[in-house]
Amino acid sequence: MHLSTKHPLAVMARVLLLFGLFFLTLVARAQAFTIESITVTTGTSTNKLAFTTQPSASTMSGVAFAQQPVVTIQDAAGTTITTATDLITLSLTTGTGTLGGTLSMNAVKGVADFSGKGLNINQAGTDKVLTASATGLTSATTTLALTITAPLAIGDSYQGGIIFYIFVDGDPGYVAEETHGLIAAEADQTPSDSGIIWAIVAKQGTAVGGTGIEIGKGKANTDAIIAQNGEGITYAAGLARAYNGGGYNDWYLPSKDELDKLYNAKVSGAVVGFADAAYWSSTEYSQFMARFQFFQDGFPYWMEKTSNFRVRAVRAF
Repeated sequence: MHLSTKHPLAVMARVLLLFGLFFLTLVARAQAFTIESITVTTGTSTNKLAFTTQPSASTMSGVAFAQQPVVTIQDAAGTTITTATDLITLSLTTGTGTLGGTLSMNAVKGVADFSGKGLNINQAGTDKVLTASATGLTSATTTLALTITAPLAIGDSYQGGIIFYIFVDGDPGYVAEETHGLIAAEADQTPSDSGIIWAIVAKQGTAVGGTGIEIGKGKANTDAIIAQNGEGITYAAGLARAYNGGGYNDWYLPSKDELDKLYNAKVSGAVVGFADAAYWSSTEYSQFMARFQFFQDGFPYWMEKTSNFRVRAVRAF
């Protein structure tokens, strides 16, 4: 039987044929593609902080650690991440007091070096622990609890004597954020009922020259007097230098201003055992005279080197 192309059955056959070809083409093309699934997971960073330099194990209250800490940003294997510039903050997390100084800084090539930042703790104790922290990083703590001691003060027993003066800004020997000053022997070097001459007989009319009155001059004055008079304990400077309290051999006769600070400590009761008498300084007044101070009223004056006055040795720390 012959069907005209216009016959309904012929039209339907052609449609079915075209649809079949389309379906086969679509299936064939679909087989040419591979679709793989992608799994996305979330988790925490394994990067961490580490104290690669610990702060000093001990220091005085309010005084900067001699060794300031260094904190490093590391990966899980402990390798420094040299591209890291995170802001690192230090805090006192155990123990009383306040952590002072510059507490935060950005790492440079993965390292935050707090040297020169003045970190200190203002209260004494043996339980101080510092923590380093940064956003997104595991924090770190100091290895051992730090010991903070009370600051040295006038009247304290220290290094063979009693502290009678603490240096202030402008004094020779002053160091910012450190405690330094002058120590007096606990007792006079002269016998209780007598004094001693300022210079040996042969030098009592000869100028030493160049002795100073200021704080910090006493040791140099004493050195100069001994250079002129020779070793020995028969005159004031030699007697002061021979003293070895606490095992120290750098005692000396105080300058005029140092002697005045010693008198002030006597008045306050910080240093005791003085006689109500005159005490020699190492400051020369003229070729025949040297300066001294009355310890009953604090009056400074000068007198012939032949005079017998008392001696209290001092030293710097």
